[in-house]
Amino acid sequence: MSLQTTIGMIPRVQVSYFDPFHVFDGLRNEIEQRLPLTNLHWKSKGGALKTISSLNVKFISSTGEENSDDLVLKPFINCVVISCESVEEYRSKIRPLIKNWLPSQGDLYCANIVVLHSNKEVLDSNIFKSVSLIEKFNKDFPSLKTLETKTVYRSNDERETFWNGLINKLKHYLLEVFENRIESYSSALQREISPSKAVVLHENSLKMYLSFQLIEEASTEISRLDELLNNHETFLLIAGDLRTPLFNQEEFAINSISTLISKDKITYFGVQKCILQAELELYMVSSNANNSERKLNAAFHKFLSRLHVSFHSDKRWLQFKYSAYDEFINLTTFDDIKSDTWKLVLCDMKNEQRECWIQLACSRMGYKIPLKDFRKEVTPEVNPSMEESFRTLGVFYENIIQKTKDLLKEYSSFTSKRQRVMDWLSIEIAFLYFEQGDYSNCMLILQSSYDFYMESGWSVIGSWLLEYYIECIKNCPNITEIDVDGDLVPKSIVLSNSYLNLLTSNSKNPRKWWIEFLNNNIENNDNLIYPLDNLFLVEITRKVFPVKPNSYGIDISFSKNFKLDDINISSITLLMKNYEDEFLPFKIADVILNNDNCIYTLISNSVLWSTFELVALEVVIGSTVFKKEFDSFETEDSLKLQPCQSFDAFKVTIEKSIEHICGKTYLRLKFENKEDIDEFTFSIHSTDQDDICFEGNDSSVTVASFGTFRVPFERKSALTTSFFIKTVLSFSKGNEQYIEKSVHEIDYNLPLDVSVDDVYLNDRLVFDFSLKSFANEAILIFGTGLETENTETYSISEAESFAEPVLMNPAVKTPYHVYFQILNKQGLFSPVDKFRFSVKYLRVQQYFGELVQKIIPPKEQNIVDYNYWQNYIVPNLKLSDKAFESSRKVAIILEEPNILESLELIGSSAFKVQIKSILKKLKSGIPIDELPQFKTASMLHELVLPVNIPTLSLFYSVHFRQIDTNKELKAGVPSSFKIEITNLSGTWDLQESQENAILTIANNSDWIIGGKRRFELDTKRIDATVNLIPLRRGYLNYPSIELTGLNGERTGQMDYLASNDKLLIF
Repeated sequence: MSLQTTIGMIPRVQVSYFDPFHVFDGLRNEIEQRLPLTNLHWKSKGGALKTISSLNVKFISSTGEENSDDLVLKPFINCVVISCESVEEYRSKIRPLIKNWLPSQGDLYCANIVVLHSNKEVLDSNIFKSVSLIEKFNKDFPSLKTLETKTVYRSNDERETFWNGLINKLKHYLLEVFENRIESYSSALQREISPSKAVVLHENSLKMYLSFQLIEEASTEISRLDELLNNHETFLLIAGDLRTPLFNQEEFAINSISTLISKDKITYFGVQKCILQAELELYMVSSNANNSERKLNAAFHKFLSRLHVSFHSDKRWLQFKYSAYDEFINLTTFDDIKSDTWKLVLCDMKNEQRECWIQLACSRMGYKIPLKDFRKEVTPEVNPSMEESFRTLGVFYENIIQKTKDLLKEYSSFTSKRQRVMDWLSIEIAFLYFEQGDYSNCMLILQSSYDFYMESGWSVIGSWLLEYYIECIKNCPNITEIDVDGDLVPKSIVLSNSYLNLLTSNSKNPRKWWIEFLNNNIENNDNLIYPLDNLFLVEITRKVFPVKPNSYGIDISFSKNFKLDDINISSITLLMKNYEDEFLPFKIADVILNNDNCIYTLISNSVLWSTFELVALEVVIGSTVFKKEFDSFETEDSLKLQPCQSFDAFKVTIEKSIEHICGKTYLRLKFENKEDIDEFTFSIHSTDQDDICFEGNDSSVTVASFGTFRVPFERKSALTTSFFIKTVLSFSKGNEQYIEKSVHEIDYNLPLDVSVDDVYLNDRLVFDFSLKSFANEAILIFGTGLETENTETYSISEAESFAEPVLMNPAVKTPYHVYFQILNKQGLFSPVDKFRFSVKYLRVQQYFGELVQKIIPPKEQNIVDYNYWQNYIVPNLKLSDKAFESSRKVAIILEEPNILESLELIGSSAFKVQIKSILKKLKSGIPIDELPQFKTASMLHELVLPVNIPTLSLFYSVHFRQIDTNKELKAGVPSSFKIEITNLSGTWDLQESQENAILTIANNSDWIIGGKRRFELDTKRIDATVNLIPLRRGYLNYPSIELTGLNGERTGQMDYLASNDKLLIF
């Protein structure tokens, strides 16, 4: 839009000047440099102070004609511009001129100003005083305002200061006149006046506010005009004629409504047109405001909406509406607008104009096009040039497509705000192609459109478009591949995916699309895998349970995302994986999925007791595979498979603690329910080769015989206190193969500490075994024994009889002693002869678990509940060692809140009640005699330790005897005793000694030895007499005896027969 046109559209405040001396042209440049005026401050009565940022002022030359009575048409300032060089010139020419000009400028609502231009000071001097020319002006014309101008300055700063002051005075005069005029209109409106006069006053106020660019006040005046003129009680208007053009772009409209009223030509159409023109003028002065575009857009649509009510049945209405859009869109006012908001508004209007054109063509020609249904009220009148654009259906279709493409191009700059509009316009083009049989172009457009609506949840629209998309594909036999996101995909695959999308989008005919889908897969044999979630809702329980001996199941809930008849499912497979990348499948075959929620139990004969994450769920229907792959988010709650064998399952159990037998270590095996097993292998693997090894230094061993109860192994490091092993049980039963894998932690530490003391006698040997609990739990001893292979040589006393198991509490430090006496039947006591000491024991918790299991037999319970009871509740019950030891009662220390909370996971109410009853009894204590008895022989752990007769080099029997047994022994009085020293090499197999031993009877605080008290033992037997002098009265033991070598060090062994006898000393 040109600058000249812009000036014409923007209202300006007028200043009229009379320039009789042709001075103004010399001042014009200085004035125009400072236009428009900026930063004027105005405050209405009762309102806030407002700043007028820019005010357009127009200086017009006075024509000498009388001004209009209408204040809107009057200049705000009338000025006369004069130049005076002397007082004589003032008196002769200037003063008469001003007196002649002034009477015609007597209006109160204008400012009358004299502009005096002079580059020197003019004085009226006489003998008494000098008077300046300005002072003479003020005296001669007191009602006039005077401004001085000049064109000669001492500096640029003086020039700027001078003109800034003059412009500020000009702003003041303009605001003063503006205030007077607004006050005049306001006072008139407060009086009772006719509606027509009120309209005129409001319109005048509007123009005033527009001139001063007071947007808020101008908008208020437009609203008041709109309210007044559309009040049917005040103004009963005829409709009028639809006319174009609507807008005057050349100059600012003044009193358009007032003119219509004065000429009695006011109509409903004319009023709406004037209101719209006023809104456009308001936009011109407020285009920088935030909401100016929105208001103008709303005003235009309000204009059309009001006219539609009155003219929708008029033959000229559609043509007028199209022309109104055309005129508004193409206003030169908008040519240079850079606002994206307004450009988007114009795009929307072009879209609306396109709709109007389509309606015009269809109503005129009777055309029918897809997605459009216009109600034809009349056959519209159309301009010949307009009718040419749709003279035939082909031309019409061609122009629609072109107009829509052009519009899409314009909308492309506003994709984020009008994406859905663009989508719909593209869909309209697609359906026009479809109507014309251009299926390939239609398909290209619908491909992206239906996909968006599907993903956005607009399934009704998406499925509707998808059906057309499928028809396009079917009607393009020459197309074998379709470009999908840059990849060429076979047509059959695109069709299959499309059928599935229709199935899940609440399509009206799911059966049709399901059959189409299956047939398409059969015909093309694509062997594709389709997403399971699109068709089925699946819930997987996080619990594995036994379904029959050694077979395990997991429940999966299935439901369809669409309504359809029963579906025959060939197979369902759930695949799991543990953290060692071992896979575990659960399967079921040949099931029917109906319209209800179906629960299937997937079964596996292979199981690994470990922690798994779900990998994939695969469903095969006919030859079509549907699959759901689980990501890490869906497997946050990992699936932990806990042992839950049924009571009649074949099991091979490894005890969690080892057995020690004569210096070797063994893993203890236990077989259960082995009767129907044809063959089996049980492999044991060390998870860390640095911990243990089996025979031949192998890291694994395989057991294939039910006769193998112990598996030997070796510990590689003395630091190993526990280790892990992995077991694999593989067996066949009937025609089925079963595999069960487990990981076990084995405790290498022995729960018992065993030590032995030897007691040597002349013809016998006593072993004193000391037992202590070495674990943090109590141990029950069920029996001990001592054996030898040389039964012909030795006789061993019977082991202690255990009527009840002995409790060894780790809190009690006193050991438990077991004694065995060994007699020599023939031959000698030889250190090469071997003995084996055995202890049979159970850990208390293991014993307690067996007792509790007998209280609640597994056959009577749900296997899942029973396994939970056995594996989770029983291990957390703490046996009272004190009650068991003191009163032989099985009692528990019950932490009720935790135990009762864990019972909530048991499904059977009856079983829950039974458990609570038993726990209550166990809390009080049940005598062991009242509990069910069970065989412990197969359960007992055994510790077998080798015991040897010690190797001796010297072994003597020493015996003191009083010679005169009738003589009283008295303190301080010597008494004769006979000492017999016998070498026992005839009974004991002694090592040959290179030197003889020395036997010494030692003095002490009880005895003094008289005579010889040291004897060299160089013969088989020594008999000697010694004098013993007791030093105190009372009961005294015999003197102590030492057996040493020649070097004085102790050596050998003695059987001091009378060492514990007591002698009475008087």
